[in-house]
Order: sequence, then structure tokens, then C-alpha cells
Amino acid sequence: TSPSPTLQAGFQSSSLETCDNQTVNGGKPYGTRSCLLNGTSTTPVWLTSCNTGLQNLANVTINSTEERVTVANDLEVLTSNPESLSSDDVTNTVQALDNVLDAPSITTQVSSSVITTVSNVLNVPDDVFIASNGSNRCHL
Repeated sequence: TSPSPTLQAGFQSSSLETCDNQTVNGGKPYGTRSCLLNGTSTTPVWLTSCNTGLQNLANVTINSTEERVTVANDLEVLTSNPESLSSDDVTNTVQALDNVLDAPSITTQVSSSVITTVSNVLNVPDDVFIASNGSNRCHL
């Protein structure tokens, strides 16, 4: 068993386990876990498949609560290293979040993953965030 990374309260950490280099998400973490402000940690969130990328998730049609949970969890893991996200990754994440949130109600688990994903996206470098925003601008 590999050691767990030490984590400051209120922050998220990625697993030491990564996807195989021959997969879509080669080298990326396989899971995440958050440390709550009270010092306890959340249940780890694991990637469903190392061959499902952000572009795939942006194009998924969600037909059930289980699919919504799966996509939300995958988004949380795939955005867990914001500094490695490209402008296309941000755009695909926003589209996938839109799909996840297109429901009359969502579960606590989905809302937690969505909040973490949004936090991750807000931590991408400014130039990446600005470049991705061009395709999602509203014109008044």
C-alpha cells in the first residue's frame, strides 16, 4: 500500500496512483480526497475509467441519477490538478457541468463534486481561463 499524501484542512489532494500512460488520462491521478475543516477527510472519489476524458464527458447524455453521479465524480478527479488543464479542458468541463446540472434536483454527492470541480476550474492559470472563456461569452 502506498502512503497517503498529507493534506491541510480545507484542501483537496490527488491520489498517488495514476492512470497508465497508454490511456487517455495517462499520468493523471486516479482519485481525490478532501480534508474537511474539522480535520476529517471525505470518502475518496475515484475515476470511473482512465480512458474517459473531459471531451468525452462534455458529450455524454445523462439519463439517470447514477450517470449524473459518475460524470460529476469523473469531473472532480479530472480537474484535480488545475495547473495542468488546457483551455479546451476548461471549455469541456463547463459543458459537462452544464449537462450534470440539467436536472430538477441533484444529490448531495453530485453537488459536492460539482462544487469541487468549479473550485478546481477557478484555480486554472488566468491565461488558460481567459482563453477558454472566448467560446462561452454572452453578447448583449
